[in-house]
Amino acid sequence: HGHGRLKAVGPRDAAARVRVVIQQAPIDERELHAALQAVEIELGAGQELFELLNEVGQAFHDQMRYAEAERYYRRALALAETVFGPSSSSVSLGLNNLADMLRETAR
Repeated sequence: HGHGRLKAVGPRDAAARVRVVIQQAPIDERELHAALQAVEIELGAGQELFELLNEVGQAFHDQMRYAEAERYYRRALALAETVFGPSSSSVSLGLNNLADMLRETAR
């Protein structure tokens, strides 16, 4: 059908699309994946992708979809460790987000 096709013109549009998709309840994971893929292609691994992955994790967390939240929090954390180094503030943020969610779910 194609109504969920991403028609991003540039990285800002792709990032904006991710932010629109995660406002939906429930989140359309196929549309989200396509939008994140577009951001990754346009921007590569960096601060913007890190922030988006954390926002996606938080959106799933807010919807109590903990398995999905954990997946995105862990992706953000892995990206931060690789791109910014283990002692960066981005790694601290990623660890805090993951820890908060794990604490909430008693894991």
